Amino acid sequence: MPCVLEVTKAIESIQGTSQVKVDLNSGKATFHKTVEVDINDIVRAIVEVGYQTDSIKRS
Repeated sequence: MPCVLEVTKAIESIQGTSQVKVDLNSGKATFHKTVEVDINDIVRAIVEVGYQTDSIKRS
């Protein structure tokens, strides 16, 4: 799935992210942080590859 790969690579491009998992069917992406990550950087990376984010939940 190219879409999943694009979003995955976009999130992985942000320093401090790892173990990225994207599920377009559920509309969710999860990842681990190894350092503090600015959520706006994640949103920007996703938008830059042509997708949008509706909500961000931290767990």
